[in-house]
Amino acid sequence: MILQAEIEKQTEQFLAEEVRMFEVNAAHWARQHGGKFALLGKQCFAGFHATYNDAMRAGIRAFGPVQPFLIRQVPRASGDGHAY
Repeated sequence: MILQAEIEKQTEQFLAEEVRMFEVNAAHWARQHGGKFALLGKQCFAGFHATYNDAMRAGIRAFGPVQPFLIRQVPRASGDGHAY
């Protein structure tokens, strides 16, 4: 149990930059890519994908099966330009 908690903590710390990058850009991305899945890893953006499974396959190809990477769905833009 302690090992699992430590792994989760390290992964969270490792992906902190990717989470920040997503949060900073999500509203901007929503205008053209709302509903798609953003892939980020190694502190860089790695593309948008139509489905979570497509993003997962691309993440494994790009970063390998053991390197942590982040997949988040981009919010959809509302008619007034705001993301929701």
